[in-house]
Amino acid sequence: ASVERRRYRADEPLFLTRREDTLLEARAAIDYTGWYRWHVNPYVQWSDNRSNIVINDYDRWMAGLEVRRDFR
Repeated sequence: ASVERRRYRADEPLFLTRREDTLLEARAAIDYTGWYRWHVNPYVQWSDNRSNIVINDYDRWMAGLEVRRDFR
């Protein structure tokens, strides 16, 4: 999980205001290592970007599958 605060230095040209965001993120994953040198990681991630400018304000869920092989 993470929290990130962003304060931009200049005004947004279309909205004539300085943008401020707070990004909240959480991720859950499982690492399967049952195969020789192979890792399979299914994950779910949630992101919530809270912004004072409406087009930059969003809530998002993502799911994915990562596959990796170690070459040692």
